[in-house]
Amino acid sequence: NILKLYKETAWNGTTTKAPFPGEGDNWACIADCKYSATRMGNPPTISATLEWPTCLDDEWNSGVFVEFRGEKYFINGIPSSSRTNSKTGYTHNVEFISERSVLSRVYFLDVIQVQNPAGAPANSLISDRSDFSFSGNLEDLASRLNISLNNSGIGSDSGGYSVVVDRNIDLEDKLFTVSNQTIIDVLNSANETFNVPYYFVGKTIHFGYYQDEIKTAMEY
Repeated sequence: NILKLYKETAWNGTTTKAPFPGEGDNWACIADCKYSATRMGNPPTISATLEWPTCLDDEWNSGVFVEFRGEKYFINGIPSSSRTNSKTGYTHNVEFISERSVLSRVYFLDVIQVQNPAGAPANSLISDRSDFSFSGNLEDLASRLNISLNNSGIGSDSGGYSVVVDRNIDLEDKLFTVSNQTIIDVLNSANETFNVPYYFVGKTIHFGYYQDEIKTAMEY
């Protein structure tokens, strides 16, 4: 797939995207790239070499991104550029990192959903602690994660991330402890505590196994 480069700008509370560095023939695209990802842990990255007629050193900023598999990948640092006598343009070595890297910067807070009077917020922050424990299963954890994500402004209510538990997953109650952990830290801790991995489909985080994974013995 050809990856088109965009630039994201915010103005008066509205975020817009436009071709980078410009429109028409001045729209940069990447035809060949390297995608690096693991099932869990660090966010995936995309690296590539961009050949361009002019030097883009003064054009790069943190709002430059590409879109891949339902996610945005933002430029990771300032790309290096070079020029040789054998080429007429400039070579830019670029790396993009998935927007899910935000999950390693936002903390999991103690937030629960309560029945508030009419007109009051649906979610109530019962404490601002990021150090607490509760007893429950994976669905309980997923519910708490979703409320915490929305409370932090990166949840599905604002077009961000959500957590679900796949079917046929053991829902055994266990004591789960959170100690100043980010969202990604909690996902990794959940894998260790409940012995169930997680994976991403766009901005949906699944506790479970890939749909095409065979979990039962087959006879033929």
